[in-house]
Amino acid sequence: MATVYLADDLRHHRQVAVKVLRPELAAALGAERLLREIETTANLRHPHILPLYDSGAVQVEGQESGVEGSGRSTFECRPSTFLYYVMPYVEGKSL
Repeated sequence: MATVYLADDLRHHRQVAVKVLRPELAAALGAERLLREIETTANLRHPHILPLYDSGAVQVEGQESGVEGSGRSTFECRPSTFLYYVMPYVEGKSL
């Protein structure tokens, strides 16, 4: 459903994991599933669960997205909209 990348957080000088939903899946399944995952993860507090550092949407090729709703962001998923969230990187085997 999503791809996880290892990235460098340049501001904080640390490695992070960036989970990116493929645009075609967001268009087919809807972005709501990943947005619920982001919201749930952001509200979890437990020593064995990684915290959420950041999340959002990135537009490529000049496409626009909408933010609407009553206090809750939703994104219009066109093929060029990438939804993502950022978590700490933990070295080890893939789960």
